[in-house]
Amino acid sequence: MTAQVPVLGQRTCLNPSHKGKTFEWFCESCADLICVSCISTTHKGHNIVQLSVVTPDNKNKIKQFVSDTEKNDLMEIRKEINSMEDILEKHLSHYKSVELEVEDQGTKLKQDVDTMIAQTLSQLKCSKDENTALIISYKDELEKRLGDIKENLERCKQSLQTGSDIEVFDTMKIIRTGTTLPTRPIMGTAKFTPNLCPSLLTALGEMSLTQPSAASGASPDRPNLLPKAKVLAEWAPTNNIKSICPTIGGGAWSCEMSSETITDWTPTGEVYQLKESLVRITDICVVPKTYALWACSNKDNSVVKLTSGELKWQFSTKSEPLSLCVTKDDQVLVGSKQKITKYTQTGKLVNTTKASLFKKQKVVSPWRLTECQVSKNVAVGDGDWSVDGGKDEPLVLVLDIHLQEVWRYGRSQHATKPGSRPFDPYDVTYDSMGQLIVADYSNRCLHLLSGDGIYLRLLHTDTFRPQALCVDTKGVIWAGFGEDTTSTKNVKLLQYTRD
Repeated sequence: MTAQVPVLGQRTCLNPSHKGKTFEWFCESCADLICVSCISTTHKGHNIVQLSVVTPDNKNKIKQFVSDTEKNDLMEIRKEINSMEDILEKHLSHYKSVELEVEDQGTKLKQDVDTMIAQTLSQLKCSKDENTALIISYKDELEKRLGDIKENLERCKQSLQTGSDIEVFDTMKIIRTGTTLPTRPIMGTAKFTPNLCPSLLTALGEMSLTQPSAASGASPDRPNLLPKAKVLAEWAPTNNIKSICPTIGGGAWSCEMSSETITDWTPTGEVYQLKESLVRITDICVVPKTYALWACSNKDNSVVKLTSGELKWQFSTKSEPLSLCVTKDDQVLVGSKQKITKYTQTGKLVNTTKASLFKKQKVVSPWRLTECQVSKNVAVGDGDWSVDGGKDEPLVLVLDIHLQEVWRYGRSQHATKPGSRPFDPYDVTYDSMGQLIVADYSNRCLHLLSGDGIYLRLLHTDTFRPQALCVDTKGVIWAGFGEDTTSTKNVKLLQYTRD
């Protein structure tokens, strides 16, 4: 005969032959409530104890559940609700700013483009409404979970105070289900690109939208993230890595803190080739389209390029270069104290970040530069060093193609995120989806931000401090870790998305 599972509040045996007999015993073998007749029938030979004997242990477990839930689960879900409220506010503010960009561009074109303005704003509104609905739905689900937890806690407390043996046992069934948060939705994005050389048909500009996805599934254009980054390979380098960038063959170039040598590594940690410079190398980068290697030096303020197997001088800069990035449009960005300067590949000045009479510098210590191949924005790892006039509060600053600020992410934005020490972005790199990977030096971990500066998740936590980052041609993170900036203990290859 198949056993019947008692429902919550059931006090008498469900076996028709034992009708009216109360549950006074507990079968440890089956974890079931039984009556006295069950002992000699369906549970014969099992480990049987009186229900009152297991009640003290059940009460202790309920007390522990109440304590853990009040200390952890309630706090976690409240923090998540607060986080979603912040995201909703930032999301609406972002879409409002995009709307203003559309409207500002449209007013320049007068009455002949009113129809195009209306159509574009309609597309934007649909995207905004879809994202807003996702966020509000997710927040409502969180609040529902919060209400369920409070209701269960109240029931637990009542069972501890006045509950019978049956009620205490029933309460144990409730708490065994645990508390899980719903999956956070992946939202779409919006970006408006004004047409700087308008014609009648293309004057308004182009709206780039990605469709949001519900919490139950990811966007078809965005690979699913692994629950935890997987270490594909790990090896100890023979030198101290300061900067790292991918090669076209699936390996990576690296330069040292104070050396004239650039090393080409295989994924297994073998040295494929070495390139020697006449002066100490400060930073290296590769051209997105060709993966040609470029480098700079603060010894003689030179910018060099690997040509025919040799590092050859291209041009010199007026200020000592801290960082280097060659963009998808073949422009050369050089980061130096309190500015970023854009050059042609022959060294002709194109643009530079400048502080106006009433505004402070956009950048202070641009230690790292990386370009997004999706938006063409440039992310700056700004050390904000006091020796350069900063406050020693490092941050991530994102600029557009005209070197105008798009958004910034610093300690105030990161305050509630993982890590016990202040946010310390030491290196940054974009992946192929336009997401930004950030090396948090002090907290020994890697974070993932969206292209709009929204915190997505913690990718990896390490024993050592992350010092250098890149994403190779296969979408794998190369990360150099060390105890301090004078030594690199190991290099890890991390897979963070599903194949």
